[in-house]
Amino acid sequence: MKAIELLTLEEIMRVPGDIDVAIAMLKNRKEFNLRRKLSVGTPVWFKGRKNRVVEGTVIKINAKSIKVDAGVNGIWNVEPNLINVA
Repeated sequence: MKAIELLTLEEIMRVPGDIDVAIAMLKNRKEFNLRRKLSVGTPVWFKGRKNRVVEGTVIKINAKSIKVDAGVNGIWNVEPNLINVA
């Protein structure tokens, strides 16, 4: 017998919410670990508009975004989940 067959209707109805919570926890953990690796001056890269790679240096770490100086490409406010450490 499969495990899903042992669930009650109430438990099955809670599954989508539980999955959303689990995804949010994983996202928060990834962002937390990334923020521990980042500091001002850290070289990073991310995919910008039209999927092109933008390289730059962290100049500020905000609560919900990372400010990156990309030289001639300007200064970008980037979500932490889009940033990769170079």
